[in-house]
Amino acid sequence: MLVVCYLQINNTTRLVIYSKRMQIRTLSLVGATPGFIQRPIIWGGIVNGIIGAVLAVSLLAIGVYMAEQYLIPEIMKFFPYHYLLMGAVALVLVGIVISWLTSWRATRKCIRMDSGLIHLI
Repeated sequence: MLVVCYLQINNTTRLVIYSKRMQIRTLSLVGATPGFIQRPIIWGGIVNGIIGAVLAVSLLAIGVYMAEQYLIPEIMKFFPYHYLLMGAVALVLVGIVISWLTSWRATRKCIRMDSGLIHLI
């Protein structure tokens, strides 16, 4: 599931970068450094990763609560709270890292691209 998650986030991020390719090219032509161009795009990706991870953790918490209330009352014996908390923190960190990595790679590719090829992607 992690590979599928990475591929989906990567494709979505590339589409966002694709829609901003002319803005990125214009900034690089006027002399903006790659770090200046990448910073807002990467931060936007990180924020999206945090929002997605918080939504996923919320849905997981609701699912565990509903399972405990209506299906299996003793489910918390199998899933102690500290394990669920570690899983939630790991999910948030994975969401941040994947979003950061894909934003960084896609933006770097667009910045380094030859000006004649920018229209052909």
